[in-house]
Amino acid sequence: MAELFIHLGHGKTGTTYIQNALALSADRLFDAGIAYPLPPAQRARIERNHARINSGNGGGLLSRYGKGVSINIPDAEKVLFSSESLFHEIGDERGASASMERLRRDFSAIHALLFVRDPVDFAVSAYQQEVKRHGYTGSVDAYLESNDYISGLATTLGQLSRYPGLRLTVYNYSRRKHELLFLFENWLGIEPSFLTRPKHPVVNRSLTERELRVQRAMNRLLGQSGNLFADWVCQLFPNRAAAHLRPCAAVERAFWERNRNALDRVNGLLPPEARFVPMLSSTAAENGPMLAARDCPSSDGLGSRLW
Repeated sequence: MAELFIHLGHGKTGTTYIQNALALSADRLFDAGIAYPLPPAQRARIERNHARINSGNGGGLLSRYGKGVSINIPDAEKVLFSSESLFHEIGDERGASASMERLRRDFSAIHALLFVRDPVDFAVSAYQQEVKRHGYTGSVDAYLESNDYISGLATTLGQLSRYPGLRLTVYNYSRRKHELLFLFENWLGIEPSFLTRPKHPVVNRSLTERELRVQRAMNRLLGQSGNLFADWVCQLFPNRAAAHLRPCAAVERAFWERNRNALDRVNGLLPPEARFVPMLSSTAAENGPMLAARDCPSSDGLGSRLW
């Protein structure tokens, strides 16, 4: 029986870049005994444009499996699926339990890879995505005030810990984002630099300060309109540096305090090198609100630990 490898994402941790590398390497992977099932048309689109956004090949895998839908398992030593949606599917206790039980019968071993991201770093990136794709018009401060990333991650990690036989590997993207493909290759058991690197080092980039202003204005006027501007400009200029954003100090401090209990749960389930440290970014402490009452860019940086 084959071994199953599932890459869970999650969102905003370089998933699209990894998936483009997998699509570009699909034939070579298969020759090495690793099946990465992908429609030919999807592969062709990525080969034509290495910066193209794609969603991998694992969307709906667990929900279909749980319902008993027949899935064609390629004849290979290892079968690989990658999708950010798997992170949400596997955290659904009722839906995923039956799926995992069937998978344990059909595969000799199940390996899962999850990249997490430092919470404020994640929230700022997710804020950009909300503006780009979902019509968000608020400030980064307002977004952080309602962000529930830590509590959601605590729930999913708790669920993952309850699946017998699941071999889970977790890395912190914020600390290892320059090693993504090397980490992925090591997890998959292939030699370093085996995967074809996309031509563009950043796929599905965030917006620059000026682009962010334009897209927010369009969202206010037209509603969700990222397809009219943000998607187009990111595809056309994939290497532009994104705006460096941070919330104001008071909002960031309140975020950490609000999530103190969830943070303890998450850190109890993460390997030591991936755990989150509640730190106030120095730019927030020094420069006040970013893209709040007035829009302004800032540099990155970490300040003092909160507790």
